[in-house]
Amino acid sequence: MRTYYLGLGSNIGDTQHYLSFAREAISRHVGEITKESAVISTEPVGFESVNTFSNQVIEVRSNLSPKEILRETQKIEWELGRTHKSHGGTHYDRTMDIDIILCGSMIYSDEELIIPHREFRTRAFVVDLLAEIAPELVDPVTGKTMLELSERLKNK
Repeated sequence: MRTYYLGLGSNIGDTQHYLSFAREAISRHVGEITKESAVISTEPVGFESVNTFSNQVIEVRSNLSPKEILRETQKIEWELGRTHKSHGGTHYDRTMDIDIILCGSMIYSDEELIIPHREFRTRAFVVDLLAEIAPELVDPVTGKTMLELSERLKNK
């Protein structure tokens, strides 16, 4: 059994409905959600849009491998109407985006997936939500806790 931390984001339509649907689908197809952060509103990162995001981080206990989690979360995104994945600096508004942020102390990389998520340390909203639900969780790359990473971003 592994503990995953997933980031959920939506900026089109009924974002609260999409977040709720995604959590329910994750519970059915990925694993048990053991913690949920608050849902916060954020501006898009990496692209311009008139639509703000509703973002949340959840902790999930699962027997699935990282690749199986990726496949299941992509199915959920598509089921919720996502039509494009962001690639090469091109980003799109989306009904649902589910990112695997961390999986305990695992470091994993292949052509489709990198764990820890390569950009999470630069996104204060992700680090803050992780610090809310798992303040002592350690980033396996930097050796810093989520609380330490959050404080570092606040002091920049």
